[in-house]
Amino acid sequence: MNPSRIAFIASLVLAAASIVCVVLFGAPPDAGAAPMASGFKSPILAFELARSMRDLAFLQGEEAAALRAYLAEVQFIDWFFPPAYAGMAATLFAGIALRPDAGLLRRVLAGLAIIAALITI
Repeated sequence: MNPSRIAFIASLVLAAASIVCVVLFGAPPDAGAAPMASGFKSPILAFELARSMRDLAFLQGEEAAALRAYLAEVQFIDWFFPPAYAGMAATLFAGIALRPDAGLLRRVLAGLAIIAALITI
């Protein structure tokens, strides 16, 4: 099996891993008693992009215990999602660059795309 096919197979495996991560993220439970900061519809984004402690009020109290547990689980899964997703792109572009019929321009563009994919991690 040539290197190009191996890279394409790796890309499919990493695509499957990305999908598994998204499925594992699941849906958030009900928010706590306090509303999320203005402009946020997702507790994940409200948590990650909070500008002050007041923006995190929706995570306080016993009513938000399930939401806090959910966010901790999502943060753990999120260690695997970026490498899987960017790795999928990088191996896809590697497969393109490694094709025997790839010209110089295609190899250079694929190489730049690989670098961009890896930088996103």
